[in-house]
Amino acid sequence: EAARADDQQQSLPVPAPSPPAAAPPPPTPPPSGADRPGKIERLKGDANADGKFDMVIAEGFFTAEENIRPHIDAAVTCPATGERGSLVGPFGKAGKCKVAFPDGGTSAAVGAGLVLHTKP
Repeated sequence: EAARADDQQQSLPVPAPSPPAAAPPPPTPPPSGADRPGKIERLKGDANADGKFDMVIAEGFFTAEENIRPHIDAAVTCPATGERGSLVGPFGKAGKCKVAFPDGGTSAAVGAGLVLHTKP
């Protein structure tokens, strides 16, 4: 009987392993020369005497895989306040970047929208 039980177990079909799930493709970056929306992730440094900040950390302009360096010095505007700044460089490795507002800083708060005007 033990031999017959072994034969029955060996004759059971083994399910085929399912193929691994395909990873979703990375987000497609906007074409060069297109405006890119983003937002203020945090305010950097101390506030000026008037409460404005000269530097902010922005997110949303780039994916983590994109090279930010070709966009250094690109214009950045804050539609809510009309203030203009420029992209200074990358911040970390998650697609965030530093934006400077040299003409008196920005009064925009964390979460405020920004627009990066990429170079064509």
